[in-house]
Amino acid sequence: MLKNLMTWKEFGLGLLVGASGTIVVTHLVNNIWPSDVQRLAEATRELQRECRELRAALRASSDETDGEVRRRGGRPRTPGDTRPRSRGGGMKRVGSEIISLHPSTSDEDEDLDFEEAYEGFTTPEYPLLYKDAPEQRFQSIATTSEELKEFLVEIDKLFDGSQSDHQEALRRMLAKESQYTSESEFLWRLTRAKILVSEVCRIEGNDEERKRLVFEGREHAKCAIDLNEESSDSHKYYAITQGIITDWVSFSEAATLGNEYKQHIERALELRPEEPYLNHLYGRFLFSIANLGWMQRKAAIMMYGLSQSLSLDDALAWFEKAEELQPGFSNLNPFYSAKCYIAKGQTDVAVEFLRKAVSDPGRSFEENEVRQEAKELLQRYE
Repeated sequence: MLKNLMTWKEFGLGLLVGASGTIVVTHLVNNIWPSDVQRLAEATRELQRECRELRAALRASSDETDGEVRRRGGRPRTPGDTRPRSRGGGMKRVGSEIISLHPSTSDEDEDLDFEEAYEGFTTPEYPLLYKDAPEQRFQSIATTSEELKEFLVEIDKLFDGSQSDHQEALRRMLAKESQYTSESEFLWRLTRAKILVSEVCRIEGNDEERKRLVFEGREHAKCAIDLNEESSDSHKYYAITQGIITDWVSFSEAATLGNEYKQHIERALELRPEEPYLNHLYGRFLFSIANLGWMQRKAAIMMYGLSQSLSLDDALAWFEKAEELQPGFSNLNPFYSAKCYIAKGQTDVAVEFLRKAVSDPGRSFEENEVRQEAKELLQRYE
């Protein structure tokens, strides 16, 4: 099953939310950038304030419910009452948020509410990395030597091939690595080759080799950026390695990685705003945040300096733009559009996008996984 693009770990938050609504960040402070600490502190203050408002609203709703029980001749709940309470209660505005009221009278119930908010989080898949927009593929190598240009054209063709082609691309690049260590166009492609071969390792269950390739790829991409900060592809593949590496690092390290992922995807978009894959990636980033529970979404928004009004519609706008730029470029785009509509409760619209995701043949391992999950979702919602 295809997993979500982002989790708490990839967000770089590493937050523990207890019944009191306090965010524990002490274990992060010595390991993340000062700007991250400041954002986390702001998130802590904001969430503490909103949690106080939330608890006040819940108590008010509970009092109203008990009053209604009295009027109907029933027995109101007392502090020691262990009878199950209905999880209903309507909607109420707290600050700028519309929330569902689920009255509770004990810390144990509050803990359960927060634990439920964490359900469904899984280890993330890394984002789309197999293809580039055809019309842009060879533009960036025009300034290199003719010998290198011809070599990179051959490598790009291998990237479009099978897993054995990916392994052949890496073999050829390693043979010439010492010759082109100062070439940005070579280095980000070396990163891409190592990421693609690391996928073969993942399928084979060779996690150590996969880890080695991804960490090495990140260093190549970093060097590529140092050589040419205006290379969109260098930023793109550096961000992708950061996303993958969150599989193996602590929460404190993930705090930095999450921010770097966002910063480098945004920089890549700034340099090449018309690339459909970058628009898709940013849409998935926003989807992962907008699809979180209330507490987690608030923390992530504060952490990344995003709009307080962030919603699934923002993610959909990026997916729509990606499709306009290159219709049918990947079944991943309609699949994630469908997931947005499912989360919005518009399953009839979601079905249309799921059908598109199933009909696209695709080539990558991730696209094949998406097709299978889309088929399962179609069976549920058609």
